[in-house]
Amino acid sequence: MRVIFIGRLHPIKGIERLFAALARQQEHVTLDIYGSGASAYEATLRRQVDVLQLGARVCFHGHVDDEGKAQAFSKADVMCLPSHSENFGIVVGEALAHGVPVVTTTGTPWEGLETERCGFWVQPDEEALTEALARLEDCDLSAMGARGRKWMRRDFSEDGVVNAMLSLYRERLSIQR
Repeated sequence: MRVIFIGRLHPIKGIERLFAALARQQEHVTLDIYGSGASAYEATLRRQVDVLQLGARVCFHGHVDDEGKAQAFSKADVMCLPSHSENFGIVVGEALAHGVPVVTTTGTPWEGLETERCGFWVQPDEEALTEALARLEDCDLSAMGARGRKWMRRDFSEDGVVNAMLSLYRERLSIQR
């Protein structure tokens, strides 16, 4: 299973927990990291990969633009955002729009992953990430990805947002009458 992380390399993103969870997965589970950050922190991440003996399973690709993201999503089975805290975490929506299931934490506002059945929304700790990644081994990732894509089209596409705003305006107008 090919897991990807796309984002800024920063301690708030929880990448260290993802490494620890990966170390507890079967050896065919790999991680591709797309993003950049402070060189000292990147060096810390690379050292942790070495300490956990994950060198053959983790690949750092550096920063990617939109085309690079699309290529990364096309090669991924799952996207993981193990953040401590996110205002939104747009990469979650991007992954889902590309049909890639997502694992993220309750530090993000993506609880819909569970209700839409297109990923897992877990506690921001190593154990929860470990369990979520292991559970994915028994999931139909293609079906999860299709449900995620459908959700993004329904609720986050231009038409979806316009329809939601129209409904809100209609509701507010009927309350004021």
